[in-house]
Amino acid sequence: MTEKAPNMDFKSRLETIINRQRHSYIADGFPSAAIRIDRLSRAMALLVENRDAIAAALSEDFGHRSTIQTIIADVFAAVGSLRLASAQVERWMQPEFYESSRARCRSPG
Repeated sequence: MTEKAPNMDFKSRLETIINRQRHSYIADGFPSAAIRIDRLSRAMALLVENRDAIAAALSEDFGHRSTIQTIIADVFAAVGSLRLASAQVERWMQPEFYESSRARCRSPG
């Protein structure tokens, strides 16, 4: 996380974070499958560890919302999607090859 400078407004802080992410991406390139799986696993752990705080925040936002409903519909649904992505990431990273037709590449006229 970025430390909040005393006189930085939201836009400046956001731009600083985005620039750091951009520079990190440029320096590191595409992450490996292992790194992606690790990041997905950490995201799942964060959701599960913070499920009660997430439920409380959503309940406050909606005026009232069942904790169980939030945990099932929002937290566990997201964890399920992340688990699927984690299981599929290596397959999704495989190169895809397509045959192209020269006829599709010709310009009309």
